[in-house]
Amino acid sequence: MLLYLLLGLRECEAIGLTWKKVRLNSETPYAVVDMQLAWSKRNKCREYRTTKEEDYRKLYLSETVIELLKAEKAVQDKHKKAVKESGAEWKNDLDLVFTKEDGSPLCQVTVYKHFKDAAAKAGIPGTRVHDLRHQFATKLLESGVDMDTMAKAMGHTDPSFSIKRYVNATQKARRESALAVDNYAARIGAAKQLNIAEI
Repeated sequence: MLLYLLLGLRECEAIGLTWKKVRLNSETPYAVVDMQLAWSKRNKCREYRTTKEEDYRKLYLSETVIELLKAEKAVQDKHKKAVKESGAEWKNDLDLVFTKEDGSPLCQVTVYKHFKDAAAKAGIPGTRVHDLRHQFATKLLESGVDMDTMAKAMGHTDPSFSIKRYVNATQKARRESALAVDNYAARIGAAKQLNIAEI
C-alpha cells in the first residue's frame, strides 16, 4: 500500500506493474508505468491494457521504494518456490510485481477490502486507496516540485488538469488550516478572559 503513497500510482497501475518494467539495479533506479490490470464490465474479465492516458511515465525510485520492491521480490520468490515444490502451477505469466501466493493477479476488490481493513485499524476508516494518490500530489506541490514535473509523475497529459485538481485543493487546505489556527487562538483568548474575570 505504501507504493500508492510513494509513487502516486492508480490502483490498477500498481496491480498491473511488471518486473520487466522495474529497474532496481540501474545507476538511476526507475519504474515504467504504461499498463494497468483492470476489470472490464463489458467483457466480464480482467484486461491487461494501456494506462488511462495511453502513454507511459518513468518514475525514479527512492531508496525506500527500492527496499520495498526488493522485499516484495523476495516474498514472491519464496511463494514461487513453494508452489513449484508442491507440484502446482505458478500463475504469474505476466511477471507481475504484486500477486497472490500462487502467482495469480490481484483483484481490485481484494486490494480495496484489504486497504479498508488496514485504514480502519490505523484509525482512518474513511480513507480510500485513491486518497493516497492525492496525498502524493499534494506532497509534491508542498515540496516545491514544478507543475509540469508533478503532472508527469501523476500521468496527466494536461498540466492544467493537475493545477485545477491539486493546486486549488492545496490552497483550500491551507485556508482551512489558517482558520483552524484562528479558532484555536480565539478559544485561548476566551479562556484567558474567563480566568481573568474569575480572579
